[in-house]
Amino acid sequence: MANAAKVNKETQDSKAEKESNESKDYKLVKASKMPKAVVAYSNDLNQISLGTLNEQEQNLLFSLLVRLKDKGHAPVVFSNTDLSNMVVKNYTTKELTKLVLSLKDHFFKLDFTQIIPQKDGGKVLKTINLFKTMEIKLDSDEEIETLTLEVNEQFEYILSKLKSNFTKFELANFLVLKGKYSKTLFRLLTQYKNMGKAYNKPVNSISFDWKMFKDLMGIPKSSIYTTARIEKQILVPAIGEISWTQLDMLTNYNGVEFPYFINLQYKKIKKDPTKKTSPVVEIEFTWDRNDLLLTKLDPDAERRKQLSDEFEKVKELGKEFIELWRMKHRNELLSLKMENLLNDEPPKADVPADAAEAEVVTVDDTTTPF
Repeated sequence: MANAAKVNKETQDSKAEKESNESKDYKLVKASKMPKAVVAYSNDLNQISLGTLNEQEQNLLFSLLVRLKDKGHAPVVFSNTDLSNMVVKNYTTKELTKLVLSLKDHFFKLDFTQIIPQKDGGKVLKTINLFKTMEIKLDSDEEIETLTLEVNEQFEYILSKLKSNFTKFELANFLVLKGKYSKTLFRLLTQYKNMGKAYNKPVNSISFDWKMFKDLMGIPKSSIYTTARIEKQILVPAIGEISWTQLDMLTNYNGVEFPYFINLQYKKIKKDPTKKTSPVVEIEFTWDRNDLLLTKLDPDAERRKQLSDEFEKVKELGKEFIELWRMKHRNELLSLKMENLLNDEPPKADVPADAAEAEVVTVDDTTTPF
């Protein structure tokens, strides 16, 4: 009985991936109704095993990271209303308090150890958390009033002034995913989403050391998690959440690149491929190049993306530059049916996380994993 209870407890996190009844097209519809927000952070964060955080803790963490971007290391205060607007579920204040406290406890247990090589051939192990301060203010009923976060100065680069070597995705497309393993795999692979294009290969591919991959995914180190069990309960359901077929893409194409992966597959690489019992040493993921498929569907897709990216950069320069840019590209924007870039969007009030617009964002990073 004890063993059965242990197995049941350790498999709870993987059940969420199996229990999703939502179709893939519905996920896009659901994401389109969420607030428009982009997650962007240094690839170094992908080397930390955030997979130990559960689904709702990951949702809250990356919603917070969106709002901490380019804030430096100054303290940032979030009210309980701010926090309620970040989470997908309708939490009571008591439930929200429990989630924030749980995130605090789990996040400060994560391993942020830096390995610093020394000239004499030795090394220094230095552990500093991403957050210098995480202050939670509770009222007399033990319910959250505010959360104050202060990014550690030495990790300020993780979220600020990103120029290269960073991961970027639409928050809404992350929030709609079911299960912590799906979310973690989505993040890890998004860093390499355009590898095929960068190296002029027909498909995207990336390999991970098997042990490190399991650590990054947050897979328990228990001996009951055999390779076969990891495949059945974690990999296959997670891939089912973030992989699309070409038919899915054709059916749901709406003029932008999909945030997920076309025909995502994996292959285990054994130490000795000739021996059936040889241990797995690497795992390789492959998926189709979205840009090649989009070119067939829509020859103007790449140019629309270039203009959209350019416009985001121009917006940072101010209204005068925006108007000059619009005058220069007006005819082209009209011909490409991008009239939305010719008009100022009205400011949006803070709304619950199921009531605004989202867009799909691609990733330009081409770094290697290890």
